Amino acid sequence: MANIAKRSDGRWRARYRDAAGREHSRHFKRKLDAQNWLDSVTTAVTTGSYVDPRLSKITVGEWAPRWLATKVNLKPTTRVTYEILLNKHVLPAWGDTRLASVTHEGVAAWVAALEARGLSASSIRQTHRVFALLLGLAVRDGRLARNPAAGVPLPRAVRAEQVYLTHAQVDELANAAGESRHTAASLAIAAGANVKVVQTMLGHKSATMTLDLYGHLFENQLDEVADAMDAARAAADFLRTNGSVVDLATRKEASKSP
Repeated sequence: MANIAKRSDGRWRARYRDAAGREHSRHFKRKLDAQNWLDSVTTAVTTGSYVDPRLSKITVGEWAPRWLATKVNLKPTTRVTYEILLNKHVLPAWGDTRLASVTHEGVAAWVAALEARGLSASSIRQTHRVFALLLGLAVRDGRLARNPAAGVPLPRAVRAEQVYLTHAQVDELANAAGESRHTAASLAIAAGANVKVVQTMLGHKSATMTLDLYGHLFENQLDEVADAMDAARAAADFLRTNGSVVDLATRKEASKSP
């Protein structure tokens, strides 16, 4: 049910009742304006795009936490990112604005302002996406007829320039890496690491592989082993020549006896 009536003050009142029986009205100075508004409402009801004006009176600041609460499938890091973008860029600009008052032109101007402030293209696109998702739920919830953030021009994200190595640079890099491994092995061996330790450190499949590559560095250790064996052999020869080993502590006690 819809009608237009002239009031005593000369203005025209257009009113209608929605599907739930609630009455809505607006006043206009001209009858033509009242009729145009009423026609637009009737068309919206007919096409299914009608929105109850009372539902869209909620502000963006009030709607944001309700929207975020529905995002149960977000990873913790993504949720934190959404919260940061909301608190830093969306709510300072739109927090006190009613959903019904958010316009396509207003969102486009906001995006341009973010770019003018020096925000990167990537950050602007992420921020706009959060706002668009927030408004998208308002559309699905019957609070907006359409998403005013849809189709807003966004700055292009500039890809970082790709850097490719030349064959010579690849060879230099490979040589530097090989030298680093050799240096590490050399220092470990010089510090006294045995073959098994060096094998494990370098990830070799066998100690034989390690010896094939670094056996020459173990020569000093072989000399030390040989010297130790020579010393042990000399001690054994001395004992055979001079008799059995005598406990020095026992000999000392014997010398004190009268």
